[in-house]
Amino acid sequence: MSEPIIETHLSSNPDLVLAECLYWVRKLQARYLADDPEAALAAAAKAQGLLWVCQSFFEEAEYHFYGALARAACCDRVPVDEREPYWVAMAVDHRQLQTWAQQCPENFASRTAFGRC
Repeated sequence: MSEPIIETHLSSNPDLVLAECLYWVRKLQARYLADDPEAALAAAAKAQGLLWVCQSFFEEAEYHFYGALARAACCDRVPVDEREPYWVAMAVDHRQLQTWAQQCPENFASRTAFGRC
């Protein structure tokens, strides 16, 4: 099955909202790891509106971590005067990861290290 068919199927059935959210978060991660940060951010935008359904799932942390990494990668590709929205979004992601790291450093402390650069 092609990606567009899967994406249409997921978005057309409200019973699959959790699966849809997980799909977009994993696509965000995969696109970032494939060195396609623009596609990663497109997936992040799709996932963002669905995050309510996966609160307390590890994918929520993956969204914030890989979203911040994708924004950082895209930030290097845009003019300096267009970077502020990326920085603001990365700061939001970092604050969320820091909150989790304070509550459970064993799982999340390593994900906040990128904010120290």
